[in-house]
Amino acid sequence: MKQFKKVLGIVMISMLLILGFSGVVKTKAGVEIYKSTIFNSTNNSTGVNNYTSEWTNTTSEFTVSLSYFNNNNNGWAYVRCGNKSSASVCTIITDAVIDEAITKVVVTVDSFRASNVNSFKLYVASDSAFAEDLQEVSLEIASGANTFTIPSPAENMYYKIAVDCKKDTSNGTVQISKIDYYRTTSDPSVEISGNSNLKVGGSITLTGTPNNMSAPYTKTFASSNTSVATITDEGVLTGVSKGTTNITCTINGVTSSAFAVKVWTDNSSSISIELAESLAELADATDSPYEYKARGTIKSITNTTTFVLTDGENDINVYKPSHGFTASDVGTKLEVNGSLKMYSSKAQFNQPTIKNVYTVTFNSNEGSSVASIDALSGEKIDEPATPTKAGFTFVKWNYGLTQWHFDSDTVTSDMELQAEWVDNSLVAMQTAVNNIKPYFSLGFTYRKNAPTPNDTDTLDLSFTSISGTSYKDWSDKTGDSGAVYKGNSAGGNSAIQMRTSNSNSGIVTTTSGGFVRKITITWNTNTAYTRQLDFYGKDSAYEAASDLYNNEKKGTLLGSLTYSEIPDTELIITSPYEYIGIRSHDSALYIDSIEIEWVSTWVTYTDVDFRLKIAVDAGVSSISDIDDYGIKVFDNALEQHTKYYDSSKLVTSDGKTYLVIGLGDILNNIDRSSLEFTISAYVQKGDTKLVSTTTKTYSIKSLISYYITNSGEVELNAEDLDLLNALKSDLINLGVKFN
Repeated sequence: MKQFKKVLGIVMISMLLILGFSGVVKTKAGVEIYKSTIFNSTNNSTGVNNYTSEWTNTTSEFTVSLSYFNNNNNGWAYVRCGNKSSASVCTIITDAVIDEAITKVVVTVDSFRASNVNSFKLYVASDSAFAEDLQEVSLEIASGANTFTIPSPAENMYYKIAVDCKKDTSNGTVQISKIDYYRTTSDPSVEISGNSNLKVGGSITLTGTPNNMSAPYTKTFASSNTSVATITDEGVLTGVSKGTTNITCTINGVTSSAFAVKVWTDNSSSISIELAESLAELADATDSPYEYKARGTIKSITNTTTFVLTDGENDINVYKPSHGFTASDVGTKLEVNGSLKMYSSKAQFNQPTIKNVYTVTFNSNEGSSVASIDALSGEKIDEPATPTKAGFTFVKWNYGLTQWHFDSDTVTSDMELQAEWVDNSLVAMQTAVNNIKPYFSLGFTYRKNAPTPNDTDTLDLSFTSISGTSYKDWSDKTGDSGAVYKGNSAGGNSAIQMRTSNSNSGIVTTTSGGFVRKITITWNTNTAYTRQLDFYGKDSAYEAASDLYNNEKKGTLLGSLTYSEIPDTELIITSPYEYIGIRSHDSALYIDSIEIEWVSTWVTYTDVDFRLKIAVDAGVSSISDIDDYGIKVFDNALEQHTKYYDSSKLVTSDGKTYLVIGLGDILNNIDRSSLEFTISAYVQKGDTKLVSTTTKTYSIKSLISYYITNSGEVELNAEDLDLLNALKSDLINLGVKFN
């Protein structure tokens, strides 16, 4: 029969050529669904309620075997695989060969958790063991139609779908609702392709493809429900209202199968819970393709995975494993944002993101009413329309004692913002006080304690026990201070002889004698002019003189002494180091003796007493028609201290009006170092204080950094600068962080 059809085709084509036919003959084969697997209680061999059983499904006399799939005792119109007990490879296998050549297998996936799917594959083989003529097709799993295109379609083949799932945190990693096996067909047909979801007001374009037809084509589209969506003959589909419609395409008198399209409500803003329920019904058992936001309060807690959200009239389930809410959270306002679906005949949000919703109330302080608003946790809010109040000008919104900045501040709880007003008669006064600048300066007293002497070590040739001109290592030489020395040197010219050529000559300490304070050198006159001796310091022990030639081990260069007609002989050490290293800078040199003075304690400061001087321009006292003036001080202590110092507490000098605040010894009150002070001028008119909007904020640590960085500008003497550097070091050691 097949041979006859082939001969007949050749004869027909030959006749067309003889007759001079010049049109295009379309020979493209169409495709159609040949076999399907549909899950329901009629087709399923048995009801199972686990993820380990094996069972079968027979749809229109076509049987497949399933392993590790659950049908919820036939309560689902789909199946699920993947569980929280163990990893599993879940399969759906045809019980017998399919006699026709299958070109593609389409698996409809309703939902999945991608991170828990290792692979998604189709196997095709000529034997049930899947060993002969094997073909393997892999896909990245996706929602909707997953199309496995078979490279070499053939008759009489077995087909196996395999989903390799990891151990999951909950059951039902993948949900499948239908499987279609397609074959080629020579019958004329029309196939519609394109997106099956769109939003109200949105448009998509569907494609109608003719199979086994000849051009020219006459094409039309139709929508079964034009109140849901309309479609042009070019395939442009436009959403009209929420719902479902079936689209058909007719080409040259042949009409396609119905192509179901769902139209969804726009999701750009929050929707009501009532509408969310309706959208869940539209989604049915499959997650909606769009995520929606809805607000409400917790009505009840079902269990650790589900709670009920209500708006007072309508309820919806929220499925969120480990949501963390308890009975005490009932009444809490929330916004949920996620996909919608039906589950066990109930509408639910499926694993949405959840945020608290807080109420922001605006107290206009006898001004025009401003409506309260709801705001999401951690988000900014829009500034409301400016309220009005007869005889007053609106200044700003305050939260507690500070201004609320709508461009940067975020809501973290229910809160009330209060309007601040200024009497219109005081506007000029407010402008004047806004021009008054604030200033800070730092004052301190302290006691400087001299180092505590220890002892002086004298190093000469006899100390090293080296003689002659050969360089040798020596070690374990203890000085009067208790310091232990080690080195490599020679004894030329009856002196300590050091060089640089072998990168190992020098003297180092392996045990400390305290802190090195001063080094005195007696040069041997056989040393050539300009030869230089370098001194290094470390806070950890040296291992050998060769460390002085290693950039990572040599330590900090403390200074150098040079031999000349008037040689350098003394080096004062200005920073505390516990270990000392000495080497030639370049070439050989000779030293009669080296005296190293050690101290047991370094320079210390005690009785440090800080004073913060805060000031404003003295012109504040000259503002017209005021009753008094002063300085407002706000510190960021937990109690949020705000103090007003009136003119009776201030002193005026050198164009500044100022106040001195004693802070004491901050080393013993470490929290004071980070305490921030914000100051501004204010004036008093009757009972009204008008505070300048020009402010300045400093802390002790920021002032210390400023003074160190700008020591010349603020005219610090060396001792004061030394104190501040020492204080900064101590504060860092106590855990205070400086920028």
